[in-house]
Amino acid sequence: MALAWDDDEWRVAAEAAADNLAAELEAQAKVFAWRCDRTECDGKPHEGFDYLHARSKQVLRGFLPEDDDTGRYRTAYLRGGRGSGKSKASSWNLAELIVRFPGNDWACVGPTFGDARDTCMEGSKSGLILALGGKVAGEGRLLDKGPYISAWNRSMGQLLLKHGGTVFCDGADDGAYRIQGKNLSGVWCTEVGLWKKWRVAWDESIKYAVRETPAKVIADGTPKRTLGARQLVKRLMADDSVLNVQLYTEENLHNLDPAAAAEFMSAAGTSLERQELYGDLLEEVEGALWKIATFEDTRVDKPEGTPEDPFSVRAIYDLIQPTRVCVAVDPAASFTEDSDEHGILVEAKGQDGDIYLLEDASFKGPVTAWPMKVIEVHERWQADRVIGEVNHGADYIGATLRAAGFKGSFEEVRATRGKLIRAEPVATYHEREHVHVVGYMPELESQCCTWVPGEGEDSPDRLDAMVYGAAWLSPALIQGWGSVYKPYTDEEKEERAKTQSRGGWDKVYAKREEPGAQPVPEASAKPKGGYFNN
Repeated sequence: MALAWDDDEWRVAAEAAADNLAAELEAQAKVFAWRCDRTECDGKPHEGFDYLHARSKQVLRGFLPEDDDTGRYRTAYLRGGRGSGKSKASSWNLAELIVRFPGNDWACVGPTFGDARDTCMEGSKSGLILALGGKVAGEGRLLDKGPYISAWNRSMGQLLLKHGGTVFCDGADDGAYRIQGKNLSGVWCTEVGLWKKWRVAWDESIKYAVRETPAKVIADGTPKRTLGARQLVKRLMADDSVLNVQLYTEENLHNLDPAAAAEFMSAAGTSLERQELYGDLLEEVEGALWKIATFEDTRVDKPEGTPEDPFSVRAIYDLIQPTRVCVAVDPAASFTEDSDEHGILVEAKGQDGDIYLLEDASFKGPVTAWPMKVIEVHERWQADRVIGEVNHGADYIGATLRAAGFKGSFEEVRATRGKLIRAEPVATYHEREHVHVVGYMPELESQCCTWVPGEGEDSPDRLDAMVYGAAWLSPALIQGWGSVYKPYTDEEKEERAKTQSRGGWDKVYAKREEPGAQPVPEASAKPKGGYFNN
């Protein structure tokens, strides 16, 4: 028989309960401190908030539960430009739901499992662990659990909560199968515009797993018109039962590094401005040579990589059986805020005669950086040639590569007509389903689908590099171009070597035969070694 508590025991228990309640309220206040109830707020410090906090549009009114009401909307979609604060809003709103409904299970779904883990959970500025008062160090080590976190299992992608319940990580690239069959109260779906298997992930896994009160789905992302998941984005935008919030990059510049902000805003005035700065879903651009459907209809799924072969080189070569491979390069002439990127595309001609785009290694950087990147990519794919255009005095590509230590074969193509006529045959060849992107190359695809010849902008770097590679890979295609591209004849090469042998540069430009050296194989021959002999 249990003995009754005396007055002192009741007093100690009551004080402990009061202390626990005070600690709980203080912890809640820290989570909710990001939320500002002003109807018009830019997130900058003001009375009552002497720190940067949520902008009005980042607080999902009508979605977050109020008192006993679970909110009008089941789903909220935050679409916005780069650096607009959509990830921050998603994580903090999910954190508020987790605190209000203790003991429940939740999930974060990204384009891949790694995205959900690294960005949604461990993000240093906008991750869920931070929003819940915790702190994580490099390689996912939990430094501070905060008031709500019990443990973080990085390998499993599971965040255990002190009040019971778990937050699971999953990726849409495999259909988010890990969350099927779970009883979830909410899901944060990040960058839905990049999801590959979005139908399975959204319509099967998430739809039926989110079934416990308050049953909320937070989606975010910058829409990409060239990817298949644009259909999911269009569905969300057209659904009146979805709370649609649009966030602009320019609204969040005070939270961004000035240099990064300047780079983001450099898209202003271009055809990508609405997509990258305002989160608009762009439709077809009238006059563009490529169509979105062309990429979708001709795309080839990229085989999954391995730790030993992260770029899936072996699996891709087994798939397409290439007869020739090249690295096409269109280097930028300068490195300033307004400079182009260094266009670097790996392309192959498959056993079926079609052209396959294998890797987009383009980047923006110093003019001294591109040769080493080209060498790295050339070695990774065991390419036959590096291809570059020689026009308008840009005949330094081969010399620069040699000076950087390049030992492979470089071949020049020269343009004899304008960019429009150069690109048109490749676009037509693509439309006839003889060009294929292996996997996804969002930047290249976006350039192709937004560049309109004759509107004043030069053709973009990635697009140009792709055209150079196609010119070398498909002689039959070149012949039908009316000599748009012409490789240099042996006589022309000899003449060029003579004219370029001034000022001590003859050792760089001239072709030298080492004693006992083997002749360079023909372009149609498979490169020796590498994956071809395996």
